[in-house]
Amino acid sequence: MGSYFGLAHLDCGQSRDVFAEVTAAAQCGPHDVIALWHDLDHLAGVLRLLAFLDLPTRSAR
Repeated sequence: MGSYFGLAHLDCGQSRDVFAEVTAAAQCGPHDVIALWHDLDHLAGVLRLLAFLDLPTRSAR
Protein backbone atom coordinates (compact mmCIF):
# COMPACT_ATOMS: atom_id res chain seq x y z
CA MET A 1 0.00 0.00 0.00
CA GLY A 2 1.21 3.52 -0.64
CA SER A 3 2.17 6.21 1.80
CA TYR A 4 -0.35 8.77 3.06
CA PHE A 5 0.76 11.52 5.43
CA GLY A 6 4.09 9.73 5.70
CA LEU A 7 2.44 6.55 6.98
CA ALA A 8 2.38 3.11 5.38
CA HIS A 9 -1.38 2.75 5.79
CA LEU A 10 -4.59 4.72 5.52
CA ASP A 11 -6.44 5.55 8.69
CA CYS A 12 -10.12 6.42 8.40
CA GLY A 13 -9.86 8.83 11.32
CA GLN A 14 -7.12 10.82 9.61
CA SER A 15 -9.09 10.97 6.36
CA ARG A 16 -12.19 12.12 8.23
CA ASP A 17 -10.17 14.82 10.02
CA VAL A 18 -8.70 16.06 6.74
CA PHE A 19 -12.14 16.30 5.13
CA ALA A 20 -13.45 18.13 8.22
CA GLU A 21 -10.59 20.66 8.03
CA VAL A 22 -11.19 21.29 4.31
CA THR A 23 -14.94 21.69 4.92
CA ALA A 24 -14.32 24.13 7.77
CA ALA A 25 -11.91 26.16 5.63
CA ALA A 26 -14.45 26.32 2.80
CA GLN A 27 -17.12 27.63 5.19
CA CYS A 28 -15.02 30.47 6.62
CA GLY A 29 -16.63 33.86 6.51
CA PRO A 30 -15.11 36.85 4.72
CA HIS A 31 -13.69 38.23 7.97
CA ASP A 32 -12.32 34.93 9.31
CA VAL A 33 -8.57 34.49 9.35
CA ILE A 34 -7.32 31.31 7.72
CA ALA A 35 -3.88 29.76 7.75
CA LEU A 36 -3.45 29.37 4.02
CA TRP A 37 -0.58 26.85 4.05
CA HIS A 38 -2.26 24.76 6.73
CA ASP A 39 -5.54 24.61 4.81
CA LEU A 40 -3.80 23.92 1.50
CA ASP A 41 -1.92 21.06 3.15
CA HIS A 42 -5.26 19.51 4.13
CA LEU A 43 -6.58 19.99 0.59
CA ALA A 44 -3.46 18.28 -0.73
CA GLY A 45 -4.21 15.42 1.68
CA VAL A 46 -7.66 15.00 0.14
CA LEU A 47 -6.11 14.97 -3.34
CA ARG A 48 -3.54 12.35 -2.22
CA LEU A 49 -6.36 10.19 -0.85
CA LEU A 50 -8.28 10.44 -4.13
CA ALA A 51 -5.14 9.55 -6.07
CA PHE A 52 -4.54 6.56 -3.80
CA LEU A 53 -8.11 5.37 -4.25
CA ASP A 54 -7.72 5.69 -8.02
CA LEU A 55 -4.70 3.36 -8.15
CA PRO A 56 -5.30 0.05 -9.92
CA THR A 57 -5.62 -2.94 -7.61
CA ARG A 58 -3.24 -5.88 -7.74
CA SER A 59 -6.03 -8.17 -8.98
CA ALA A 60 -6.59 -5.90 -12.01
CA ARG A 61 -3.07 -6.53 -13.32
